[in-house]
Amino acid sequence: MQNLLLSLPVVGKWLSSRPMLLRVVENISWLSLDKVLRLGVGLFVGVWVARYLGPAGYGMLNYAVAFVTLFSALATLGLDQIVVRELVHSPENEGKLVGTSFFLKLMGGVIVLFLATFTAFFVHRGDGKTILMIFFVSLGMVAQAFLAIDFFFQSKILSKYTVIAQNTAFFVVSLLRVFLILMRLSVEWFAMMSLFEACIAGIFLVFFYNRKGGHISNWKFDGEMAKKLLYHSWPLILSSVAISLYMRVDQVMIRNMLGEKEVGWYSAAVSLTEVWYFIPGVIASSVFPALVEAKKIGEKIYRERARQMLWLLAGVAVFMALPISLLSKSIVQVLFGDAYRASGGVLRLYVWASVFVFLGVGSSYLLVVEGLEKFSFLRTCVGVVVNVFFNGVLIKTMGLIGAGIATVIGQGVVFLFLFLSKKTKWIPLSLVGLEKK
Repeated sequence: MQNLLLSLPVVGKWLSSRPMLLRVVENISWLSLDKVLRLGVGLFVGVWVARYLGPAGYGMLNYAVAFVTLFSALATLGLDQIVVRELVHSPENEGKLVGTSFFLKLMGGVIVLFLATFTAFFVHRGDGKTILMIFFVSLGMVAQAFLAIDFFFQSKILSKYTVIAQNTAFFVVSLLRVFLILMRLSVEWFAMMSLFEACIAGIFLVFFYNRKGGHISNWKFDGEMAKKLLYHSWPLILSSVAISLYMRVDQVMIRNMLGEKEVGWYSAAVSLTEVWYFIPGVIASSVFPALVEAKKIGEKIYRERARQMLWLLAGVAVFMALPISLLSKSIVQVLFGDAYRASGGVLRLYVWASVFVFLGVGSSYLLVVEGLEKFSFLRTCVGVVVNVFFNGVLIKTMGLIGAGIATVIGQGVVFLFLFLSKKTKWIPLSLVGLEKK
């Protein structure tokens, strides 16, 4: 990938004199390759699964995923940016940082498994199929502990190894999903696929970690390190809980207020929008180490890099949302068929939430650089309250369209909340070149 960039005369000469930028561009290229491959294969297989299961079965599967997602922050523990930041500052503590992160994520995954399944018993008493599916999806959260290795690769801007590991797992599981369709198996089998994917990705991550000089035998759980990481990450944990709520609570509310078939229609529209949500994460995570370094160099260069990142995120989001919104009904008709016709109107509105999602992801990374994790949690909580309120009101009066509108409003509030603090208002102002005023 790097050789391909350097082979372009003008671009290669310019990038060669900027080694950090070259590493960032290469990292973005690898992460983008990962997601583009997933986009193509995942969309094809995902649509096939949706057609096979029908709106009701597809709604049941997505409801199980949404239900577990409400607890998923307890598995990730908000450690991603915190650990990467610590590895950039103190690479000599790699064994303690990665090892402690692994054990924290493992314990978090077990907690998610227990809480999600236990809650499902009470919420869906007598519905054994839904409880079993939630249990299978929850098991995948336990296996995701090995993603702690990705922190090491992110800190070195070597995400290509994570890309290869996760893509291998993804393609294997995609083939398994096709096999399930051809064998005409029930929806419960599809709920197990997240567990298989996490396990396969974990095996390959360990392999590449050893190839790059890391050794699991060097991992150590350090109690003081764990306290330090959790002290810095607890606002992000709570923020992630809030994010999970406003990203998935709509599907949970639709299921309980309207039905499983309606969840299937809504999920089809969501899938065509969220399939692009990898982009802000790819860009922001690749630029993040450079932003940390720029902050140490000086405020001017740091804010300039931040502004460039936000402009890029906003531009990509609008470029993506506009054609999808205009062609929403045709897109749904071609991909999902007549059974999902109701998804077209939802997609036309829901896709515009991506503009605020992209900006929200970018601003979240900036808040970590600024050490404002608590503010990040606060603004997300406000977004949750707004989202739940408008979902409750608009789903009753407008059905699925109301849920789409509520999501756009909630995501917009999360980003615009930055205006309410002197320390953060420069972030949205930088989009219009007014951050110095």
